[in-house]
Amino acid sequence: MVSIVTSVLGIFSPDESSLDTDMMIERAEELCDEKRYLEAIELYNILLKYNNDEVVANNKGVAFDSMGMHKEAIEAYELALQINPNYVTAWYNKANSYTYLGEDETAIESYDRVIELDPSNHQAYFDKAFAYAALGKARAAKRWAKEGVTKGEESLDRLLISKGEVYEEIGDYKGANKIYKKALVENPNNLKALKKIADVYMDLGRYEEAVKKYDEYLDHIPDDEEVWNNKGYGLFSLGYYQKSINCYKRALGLNPYYGSAHYNMGYILHTMGDYKKAIDHYKDASKYSTQNEVLWNNIGNALYNLERYEESIPYFVKSIEVNPDYEIAWNNIGNAKNKLGKHEESIEYHEKALEIKPDFDYALLALGYSLAKTGKKEKGLEKI
Repeated sequence: MVSIVTSVLGIFSPDESSLDTDMMIERAEELCDEKRYLEAIELYNILLKYNNDEVVANNKGVAFDSMGMHKEAIEAYELALQINPNYVTAWYNKANSYTYLGEDETAIESYDRVIELDPSNHQAYFDKAFAYAALGKARAAKRWAKEGVTKGEESLDRLLISKGEVYEEIGDYKGANKIYKKALVENPNNLKALKKIADVYMDLGRYEEAVKKYDEYLDHIPDDEEVWNNKGYGLFSLGYYQKSINCYKRALGLNPYYGSAHYNMGYILHTMGDYKKAIDHYKDASKYSTQNEVLWNNIGNALYNLERYEESIPYFVKSIEVNPDYEIAWNNIGNAKNKLGKHEESIEYHEKALEIKPDFDYALLALGYSLAKTGKKEKGLEKI
């Protein structure tokens, strides 16, 4: 059987003297660009067999990370660090891999090593701050974000934006807003700062101000589908439904595969009672977001509103497959069963919803209805 390496390179000899390492490294990088990571890793393994090179070991780790195989990536970075304990790039990549795994405490240790070796590496300070944010340690996150601005060698406006993003991560939106405004004062042409200010206004529920800032941004960059989508949500929140729809149309005109805009379009059409069109957009959104329990529930809900009760149930089921504790979907299955006259079957779904959320009034009323319909009138009346 021809090996992957032979088929990829067209040439290969196990003789070290005939090994063209530069060509193999270049080819491995090309394979990574083509997302053919396993083939690239095999080339890196061959290279490492004959020559312990920290860059090759690090690149092997990057290939593993790209496949979501973060534990294997860490092993490769550790090999790189055995070869060269001061290799900053491998320390940084190792820290990021631990972050991907949710092992933030361990990630912080590696970020500390990066900072020790390269005190001007501002991104390590900010990433360390994000790790602390993930651990719920807001004060430490803010302190390291401040260090990132102090020690960084990038332009001040860009450093301030990174600091603001840390504040957003810990939910300090007012603090983030002040920081982004400082960035904009520092550089009035920094459109990212303008966009960030608008985003924070959205988080704060200050939709009119958000829309105005998005308009300012769109005056400069009219083809940003994310901003059109966000502006649309702001307008929706203000009750301007048709203007909101026009924004979502603009976003989808720029990117027909933009799942968030499809979802938002579906939601506003759903709100307006246009369930058929809403379902079309929800289904388009589901192509790009299969793990969203609310989305699956909304498809089921729209079908339910069209009195297509049997069709609605599989979507409610998909919702609880994503999140077994999503009480709304459990209750909705019970509601659909009731509409189909399957009152006895509906009871267990309403009970499950109440097990998850005991103060769920709608489920309590629905359970009472089901019990009454199954001849357990007294129990049903007690529930109601």
